[in-house]
Amino acid sequence: NLLITLFWFLFVINAINLIDGIDGLASGLSFLLFTSVSCIAIQNNYANLLSFALIFASSLIIFLRFTQVKR
Repeated sequence: NLLITLFWFLFVINAINLIDGIDGLASGLSFLLFTSVSCIAIQNNYANLLSFALIFASSLIIFLRFTQVKR
């Protein structure tokens, strides 16, 4: 299990690194991931995971606000 987990972490980190070329793409996908995780945490009654996911999702929303192009 440890080998599979390490491979998965490296794969996800590399995938996020590759899609980071466009402003807001990596943070937008990460926001969708954390909102999905928070929905799953609500359904399964995992309070710690829910707070973790909501904190990161809200910080990504704030970050996305600052990546918009000013006109």
